[in-house]
Amino acid sequence: MTDQRPIILWAHPRSRSTVFERPFLQLNQEFYVVHEPLVPIRVAHYTKNEKILNKIQPPKPTDPITFPHHFTPTLNEIIKPHYYNGDQTKPLRVFVKDFARVYFNESKGNPLQSKEVLSKFKHTFLFRNPEQSVKSYYKAANAKLRDFYDLIKNVTGEEIALVDSDDLVQEPEKILRKYCEMVGVEFKIEMLEWKAEEELRFWDECDKTYRI
Repeated sequence: MTDQRPIILWAHPRSRSTVFERPFLQLNQEFYVVHEPLVPIRVAHYTKNEKILNKIQPPKPTDPITFPHHFTPTLNEIIKPHYYNGDQTKPLRVFVKDFARVYFNESKGNPLQSKEVLSKFKHTFLFRNPEQSVKSYYKAANAKLRDFYDLIKNVTGEEIALVDSDDLVQEPEKILRKYCEMVGVEFKIEMLEWKAEEELRFWDECDKTYRI
């Protein structure tokens, strides 16, 4: 049986990570896509915004407002079985896209960096040439990206997919075919055919998560 663990794409800002995410949105009968689940938790954690935190999971009065505490229900939601239109004969594989620096910074010194947690995912790292990225973002973000890559590789002992976003833009079909082979996904040409109407509905639903 092929590896069906959730795929998680770790990126840095301006790395074209949304471009990489979009092909999986096209396969909505095969993938359950989770867009940046860490961001609202991080914002709520730093601002102690109870309204946002309560959207994720109402904390008990005695619970501390910590990133690991509020990420746990999100993690459970990601790894639980998902099905197309609730039909249990049509399981969906999960694809998650988020920023490496958020998880790396917030998981230091807690179980989120353990092999037990990290091994639940099939990891991918996306990077971009600094000349094409916003340099102020790139220097700090890519350092975190490399640190997090090293951590996952050392903790899990697994091979990790690395994707250069410049290659993705220049040769999308070739890169996606190779990537799909690496993560055990059947490549389909519709991954390159973006459906604007469906995509707008997806972004609208994502946007609701951030609204206060």
